[in-house]
Amino acid sequence: MHVFAEGLLLVTSPGRANALFSHLRKNVFFNDKVKLEDASTSLSQRDLYGPKAPELLAALGLPGADLPLHAVVTASWHDQPLHVARIMPIAGAGFSLYAAAETLDSLEAALHQAGAGDLDPGTWNVLRVEQGYGAYGSELSQEFIPLETGLWDAISFKKGCYVGQEIIARMESRGRLAKQLRGLRFSDPPAEIALPTALTIAGKDAGLLTSLVESPRHGLIGLAYVRTAHCTADTAVSVADTSARVVDLPFS
Repeated sequence: MHVFAEGLLLVTSPGRANALFSHLRKNVFFNDKVKLEDASTSLSQRDLYGPKAPELLAALGLPGADLPLHAVVTASWHDQPLHVARIMPIAGAGFSLYAAAETLDSLEAALHQAGAGDLDPGTWNVLRVEQGYGAYGSELSQEFIPLETGLWDAISFKKGCYVGQEIIARMESRGRLAKQLRGLRFSDPPAEIALPTALTIAGKDAGLLTSLVESPRHGLIGLAYVRTAHCTADTAVSVADTSARVVDLPFS
């Protein structure tokens, strides 16, 4: 979510905009001074990652390289409005660019000329697992509580009532999480498995493997929700027909 003087811009996981829009609309009451608008009708998005991302922005005369995490600044590209936001880093840095589709097409061409390359979905998936970021449909769903996913900075412990607040407050005050998102490092590849799949220790439930990728730097790795009793780094767990070791996130 990005904060502007005129309102808030909510950025969803891919394919989740309609569901979130419907949910918010159902919870706007008659006297609420709130107006909802589908921002995708006027804005498109490009993400820029990597250690040279700040240099690329600066080379194109765009602000944002020194922004703190989650901050956003409004600029222009070829006299058209452009929003630059600092987001969670992948491979060194991360920025989101929001503007009209034709403006971003022009900006993307300029970024390519300045040395940027396209990031294919498979490579992005490896990088996000290395970083320990959850993805919708894998680590992010209604089955898992944000604190278990490590999203502590996305939760307010001071604001008024919201759905699920009692559970969140109880977990925070007692410091007790049933499970936590951790990395897994495999020594041997498992047989072909369907995700998610169970983790066990001595035949007893120890968690759930949710993502599995082959990393050029780290070998076969995954993300898993590991029961808190077993989430200490280097704990051995069984997965299908092989074993893995628990790793603190991020891998790199």
